Amino acid sequence: MQGLYNLRRKGPFVAKIRGNTKLLLAFVCGVLIGRLGSWEKNSLETPAMQSSIQHLEDLPVRNTSHVNPNTGVAITKKQFLEPFVVPRVTGFSVATIQTGESVELHSHQNMHEFFLVLSGEATFWMCSSEKKEPKGYLANAGTFWHVVPHCAHGITVAPNSTQGDLKVLVSGVTVGA
Repeated sequence: MQGLYNLRRKGPFVAKIRGNTKLLLAFVCGVLIGRLGSWEKNSLETPAMQSSIQHLEDLPVRNTSHVNPNTGVAITKKQFLEPFVVPRVTGFSVATIQTGESVELHSHQNMHEFFLVLSGEATFWMCSSEKKEPKGYLANAGTFWHVVPHCAHGITVAPNSTQGDLKVLVSGVTVGA
């Protein structure tokens, strides 16, 4: 497929999309919405569930649950969708990781997590299929990253990055019990 890195050479976890990132974003949203097909009909009628239109610039900056291990300062985000307003969806936000910051390696027991790099450049660390030490993948604008449950992952933005802060669209879907 034109536009994808050779996955045999780069690994099955990271695909760099060239071209239309809106198409990729629509695909990710479709995957998330598709996961919601198991809802009960009444769950669609809850008061917390409301349609909305929002703009990134209008959202407040808030802290994520991740803290830069070097400074103790929280990584920030702008949250479009609160966690679990939509069943199984862990939210929908744009996180900012500043140059020199990192998110330590961690994993989730029952969550698929999705990332789309909007701007900037970073090293994404992720478990390998060989179950050895996590492997680093260079990620820049247009890179999509899918992390399966139990897979250790983290992010490092170099202090001397010429691409500036990393802005990444983040969402997740819980599976299982």
